[in-house]
Amino acid sequence: MKEQSQFNKSNTPKHRIDPLLNDNTTPPPILFRYCKYFAPDNVEWTKRIFVDNEIYFAAPIDFNDPFDSKIRHFYPDSEAEREAFLKEWAHYSFPNCPHEILDHQVRDKVREGKDISDMEQLCDHLTCYMQKQSAVFCMTETNDNILMWAHYADQHTGFCLEFSTDNPLFSRARQVIYTRYLPKQSVIEFFTAKERPLPLYLVTKAEDWAHEKEWRLGDPGSGLGPQEYPSEALTGVILGCRMDEKNRKQIQDWCQEREHPPKLFEAKENKTEYGLDIIPISY
Repeated sequence: MKEQSQFNKSNTPKHRIDPLLNDNTTPPPILFRYCKYFAPDNVEWTKRIFVDNEIYFAAPIDFNDPFDSKIRHFYPDSEAEREAFLKEWAHYSFPNCPHEILDHQVRDKVREGKDISDMEQLCDHLTCYMQKQSAVFCMTETNDNILMWAHYADQHTGFCLEFSTDNPLFSRARQVIYTRYLPKQSVIEFFTAKERPLPLYLVTKAEDWAHEKEWRLGDPGSGLGPQEYPSEALTGVILGCRMDEKNRKQIQDWCQEREHPPKLFEAKENKTEYGLDIIPISY
């Protein structure tokens, strides 16, 4: 895959169309992120959010949805299209080999259909590769969803971060599309498209998840792990209705010591309906 990755970044053919992309949406002024107090593999992670201004970009392969960021890659039926692509690929991958020799080998392979099985395997490999290598940070429009508090904030014992999108980082957030069908892209388009902000496969999910009203920051090829965010972007923190008093006090201390202290809130169980009230609190 090394040669293929390099091929995608430089000296690429210009005659193919870009893949479908979701870069026409503007995020709302505020987005939220539900969090556990302790991350499963790093008890210091919560501290790093508040003290080091770090958020964690994870790979979709580690998410709770096995379909997350999957895409239907396909190989075109047209022999002419396949041959043109493979010739360009061969010229790039083997620059010291005479073009007429490469062209002859490609022509024979396509005419005999021997390229199809190789590309079918490549399509499967690409889907798995992108699920492992893409870097994603997930947020939502809502701060009082009791299911999300249960699933992502450790049964309401965690907290919820409030981020302003009025900055270069969070203004790049893209809205998740909920649909029945996986996004589809030609394997040729994958290698020849110009680089763009966020591919559609990173922001497309099954209809079952529509209640999450999700927005994402993402990087299709790098950036896994912690990344720094602007200190002033953290404008609020909501403490879960079941949060331990010791943990509440620790987050309050971290927030108060920040250069730009965020507003503090707590989630309270509503007394008359299934829901949460978000109440301001003081340090």
